[in-house]
Amino acid sequence: TARTWHTRSGAKREQFATMLGDRPKLLSVSSDNKRVAFVTRPEVSSTIFSNQLDATEESFSQWGTDFDRDGEHYCTYDENSVVVREAGSGKELATFHRRLNQINDVLLSPDGKSVAISSLRGPTWLWHWSSNSSRVLLESDRSTNAMMFHPDEPRLVTAGIDAVVRSWNSTNGEPIGERVIERTSPKAPSDTTAQAVPGLEGDSKVKADPEKRSEAAGQNGSAAIRIRDISFSPDGSRLVVVLQSNQASVLDADSLEEIARIKGEGVRFQIATFSASSQHIVTLDLQGGPQYCWDAATGKQRHQFEIAKDLVRM
Repeated sequence: TARTWHTRSGAKREQFATMLGDRPKLLSVSSDNKRVAFVTRPEVSSTIFSNQLDATEESFSQWGTDFDRDGEHYCTYDENSVVVREAGSGKELATFHRRLNQINDVLLSPDGKSVAISSLRGPTWLWHWSSNSSRVLLESDRSTNAMMFHPDEPRLVTAGIDAVVRSWNSTNGEPIGERVIERTSPKAPSDTTAQAVPGLEGDSKVKADPEKRSEAAGQNGSAAIRIRDISFSPDGSRLVVVLQSNQASVLDADSLEEIARIKGEGVRFQIATFSASSQHIVTLDLQGGPQYCWDAATGKQRHQFEIAKDLVRM
């Protein structure tokens, strides 16, 4: 059973049963609080539920994404296509057909105009659905593990197995900058200067040839590490990049310079998110270990708390 609650009073507003037998994974609540989108398993079904009507508006036998900022659009997808739909009616507005080679992730931009699509063994695409124009951002040999749209600006950030964080203009698909994430913090002994990608003359926002930039990043591969997750702060000023080694790098969203490194002896986590104020970061261990809250400016631990393993969700 899925339920919606009033966050101030704690009063239950709505309750409805899912038909597929497994607990639903909550995906998104529209900004006007009128709709909730979720996916159920083991059979894949994406559902939009209306808080106002106390009823299911639409269900699709595909995965689903978040709503856009205004709650007007929603994406569903499978291995062969990505569909942009009208959130209220479920009407199909546009479809992206490609050989997608097992989709890793699909993101709808906050303004609802762009869709980012990554696949496990294929390219990473940027699709402008209203004009049906698309652009390949990365080829298949640079698989994208994580990506995120800026909350306010036309910008997309991607990260993947080559340990490079890349920033793109989501209007035209042009690269803005990139940075290799080191296995250890790249800050100098003075702890004030972030190290740029080798060969890029210390400027992480250079407008250089992307191929040359990637070659420079590859030369530093022995020191780099795989990226698992990435997230913008709500105010759009910072990024938190989760590494495979139970570390996270906090980056300035514009320059991509490292602000702080989050790590601790015995600390384990797979995902991270900012607080609403953008001043703190919570890391979560999906295996149910201790959870931590960190200062986003310094990387210092603020709190430790426990959550039962089967209750940890993001």
